[in-house]
Amino acid sequence: MIIGAAITEDEMIGSFLKGEINSVRFSDALKDRMQTLEVDPTVVTDPDFSNQTENSLRRRLFGAYRGYAENKELFEDFPSDVVWYRAALDYNEIKKIKYINYSYWNDLSDNTRLPTVASENIKRGYEAFHVANTNFLEAAAWLRNGNVFPELILVTKNPDTDLVVLEGHLRLTAYALAPECIPNPLSVIVGISQNIVDWPQYSDN
Repeated sequence: MIIGAAITEDEMIGSFLKGEINSVRFSDALKDRMQTLEVDPTVVTDPDFSNQTENSLRRRLFGAYRGYAENKELFEDFPSDVVWYRAALDYNEIKKIKYINYSYWNDLSDNTRLPTVASENIKRGYEAFHVANTNFLEAAAWLRNGNVFPELILVTKNPDTDLVVLEGHLRLTAYALAPECIPNPLSVIVGISQNIVDWPQYSDN
C-alpha cells in the first residue's frame, strides 16, 4: 500500500455519505435523515469542504444516520484518533481486504471475511440468510460496462496489518466478481489508528 496525502475527517464523511446516497440498501434511510434534518441533497452529492456550515451539517447527518462520533450503530467503540489518507493498492492487496466482522458477511464468505471467497459462493448460487445476490451481480455487470466506482473507505491498524472495508462492501464484492475491471492501482481512502483493533467490526474476536 502506498500512502498518499492526508485528508480531513470532513472529506471522509463526505465520501462516505456520497458513496451511500445511491445505495440500494442505504439510500432510503439516508434520504429520510436528510429530510428530517432539512439537509439539501447537494450538501451530499456536491460537497464543498471549504464551507464549514456544510461540514457541520454533514457531520450531524452522519451521526444521526450511522452513529458516527456518537458511539452507536456501525461506529460503536470506533476510535476517535483515526487519521485519514488517500492510498493506492495493487491487485494482491485488494484481494486481501476484509469485510467488517458482521454476521451476513461472515456467512457469505465462509467466515473468512474475504470477498474472493464470497464471490465464489455467489457464483455457485449461495445466498447468505436467503438474501438474493442480485445487487452484487448487477454491480459487477455495471463495472464490465466500463463504469467506475467511487473510492472504497478502509481502516487498518498500520500499513502492515489487515485492511477492513468501512464503506463499500457491495463495490468490493463486485470487484471480486469482476477482477478484470479493478483499476491498477486502485485509489482508496484509508483510516489508520493503533486503536482500531478495539472496534468490534475490525477484529475477529
